[in-house]
Amino acid sequence: MFTGIVTGIGQILAAEPLGAGASFGKRLTVQAPAGFLDDARLGDSIALNGACMTLTALDAAAGRFTIEISAESLAKTAGLDAAGPVNLEPALRAND
Repeated sequence: MFTGIVTGIGQILAAEPLGAGASFGKRLTVQAPAGFLDDARLGDSIALNGACMTLTALDAAAGRFTIEISAESLAKTAGLDAAGPVNLEPALRAND
């Protein structure tokens, strides 16, 4: 579950296609602000520009994570198809 409150501004560093053609999604590598990933684990959800995504790779020490976004999600969102700034929000934990 998400609150809708942006808690960090990240940067999409790379947006690599998952296959040939528009029917494939992309793999995004995102640089998060310092400390944002301190409690993050592989498989956690993070909202990027309001869209819930799952961490598929995580390098918390470097402040970077990777998600895979489907073509349908790319079609329904803005600002997730190329390098640039992105709003970040971690999912709420049960004790939040």
